[in-house]
Amino acid sequence: MALSRIGRIGLALVALLASLEAAAASEATKLGTFKDWTAWQSADENGKICYISSNPQDKQPNGLDHGDIYFFVINREKAPIYAADGKTVTGFRPGRGEVQAQMGYAVKKDGELGATIDGKTYPMFVDTTGASNKTMWLQSVADDPGFVQAMKAGRELVVKSTSARGNNTSYSFSLSGVTAAMAEIDKACPGS
Repeated sequence: MALSRIGRIGLALVALLASLEAAAASEATKLGTFKDWTAWQSADENGKICYISSNPQDKQPNGLDHGDIYFFVINREKAPIYAADGKTVTGFRPGRGEVQAQMGYAVKKDGELGATIDGKTYPMFVDTTGASNKTMWLQSVADDPGFVQAMKAGRELVVKSTSARGNNTSYSFSLSGVTAAMAEIDKACPGS
């Protein structure tokens, strides 16, 4: 069952709170660096969290303070399953291949938001109602698996966003090493 957009935002808020709580209890362990991607493992009260991360090779426009920019693909041992209200957790299931872009600034909700792999663009969105106003996800949860496969087959990922101040930005990530990094987190956090 795919998470709804509301469920995904709820998951992000739960994950943010859990990660803040877990930071004191369980620091992330580096599983390895594979060219331009690093694999990590951590845990929260629901179990293991494994993810890969990378920083952009290029940030545009030049001269702007972009802050820290990251791209993640996340596997969770137990990801919450939300009811139709998007708030009530009804159970847990393994979470595989959640795609996130973390900006160093608040993102404009109706800005130019998207991720492009070798010419194919996937629309993204941001929730501007709280602490997640710096995190972007693919517009459709159903796109996550295909996006991850495209990352493995691709050469370059470009993420575009618009800051809350109105600056249009672009970040280029190398996809070199992403397949090996994904294999590492799939081993560390197995699931379906």
